[in-house]
Amino acid sequence: MTILTIPLPEGDYARLERVAALRGKSVQALVYEWIDRLLPMTLPAHIAEDPLFTIEGHDGEANVNLSAHVDEILYGNVPI
Repeated sequence: MTILTIPLPEGDYARLERVAALRGKSVQALVYEWIDRLLPMTLPAHIAEDPLFTIEGHDGEANVNLSAHVDEILYGNVPI
């Protein structure tokens, strides 16, 4: 487990203590609860890590028809 120490203004820490007391928890338990609620367990990958992003030959100025009618282009007969 990593130990995190951060400076807080006295007023902020006092507010944390009050909220924790009202919920019958310690400040530590309250912070753990907030972290679980606010942060996903796994973060979405950066687009550069997406294998599709690394494919050669992608064109940012490609005809919109390519994306709007991908199924027809791949499986049907739609002119590009």
